Amino acid sequence: QEENCKNRRKSKNNSSGHHGVTIDSYSCRATWVDSEGIKKSKRFNIRKLGFEEALRQASEYRKSMDVASGYSSTHGK
Repeated sequence: QEENCKNRRKSKNNSSGHHGVTIDSYSCRATWVDSEGIKKSKRFNIRKLGFEEALRQASEYRKSMDVASGYSSTHGK
């Protein structure tokens, strides 16, 4: 069942448009579960980077963590 969770589609109510990326008032946050099952996240500051750049970096970082954590290539599509 753990493997099936890694193959989930993007949720209908995803407001950022990117799987595993959330937006709040000051940052875009990439979240993932590592290969040991521990939930992790990294924030990208909107005030420092600007909204579009923070979102782009968070999305790219999340995609790189998909590969590192063993997610399927179809995860979030």
